[in-house]
Amino acid sequence: GDLPPPDPAIGEAVNVLPEVSDWGDAAAVIEYRVAAERPYSGSLGFDEQRVRAIVTAEVGRGRDMEASLTNHFVVAADAAADPSLIASPTLIIHSATDPLFPLPHGEALARMIPGATLLRTDGMGHEVPPPPVWDTVVPALVDHVRGPH
Repeated sequence: GDLPPPDPAIGEAVNVLPEVSDWGDAAAVIEYRVAAERPYSGSLGFDEQRVRAIVTAEVGRGRDMEASLTNHFVVAADAAADPSLIASPTLIIHSATDPLFPLPHGEALARMIPGATLLRTDGMGHEVPPPPVWDTVVPALVDHVRGPH
């Protein structure tokens, strides 16, 4: 069926990202990455200090940030991919406030993957789970990794 599109603010945000003229300039790349992550936050808000720490580590360990970031946009979607063929235990962590893939995307994916578990979080966006949802996400992830008891 039809799934809802991303929040229009996601597309608009791409047009206002700071320009990086020198991808070897770590400070400029960090500012770019922080700005690029901002529109993906959920209703919990954008934790700039946390995101800045994550992207600073990312830039510090990366070899070619321009190539790394470009690769995400040149990978074509594989229309032949069939989630129903996934045989591994799958935990889908999704939020009703994900601005890129609204919750119906996570629900649809959970229906397509046999035996998948959908964990709904409140307030998280399209991001690494932020600290306010750790009390929900971490125990679910630990249980998932441990497998059947």
